[in-house]
Amino acid sequence: MTTNAHTTFPEYPEPIKRRCDAIKDEEIAKALWETKGLQATAALRLGCSPSLLADRIKTSPYLQAVRADAREVRIDRAELGLDFKIEEKDVKAIMFFLTTIGKSRGYVQEVQTPATKTDVEQALAKIKNTSKELVDDKSSSG
Repeated sequence: MTTNAHTTFPEYPEPIKRRCDAIKDEEIAKALWETKGLQATAALRLGCSPSLLADRIKTSPYLQAVRADAREVRIDRAELGLDFKIEEKDVKAIMFFLTTIGKSRGYVQEVQTPATKTDVEQALAKIKNTSKELVDDKSSSG
């Protein structure tokens, strides 16, 4: 196993022991289901190349459907986890939910872009002109 600060990765099999085209669809489907649709992890379990497994999946409607179904289950689990956090009144979870799912009701995050040099120069010029107009108005009326 290879480990970094956040994740543990299985070692890449050296050398690749199996050709993906020699593996039955049912065996690939089982690996995809067990890995929740993660192709590279499924390939490592099967002992074949992740890129060759990806090519194999692209050519098989059956394997594409299995991968899609496995990913849908994973998405449902993630949504359930989010729902648990919302029930716990987790503010970040609530904000995430409202700005994604609730955006049709107007819950959107404003994106604030930093002012550019031109924006600042234009604002200063506007202030200067407004100040000059106020001084001119005061001088002409007095």
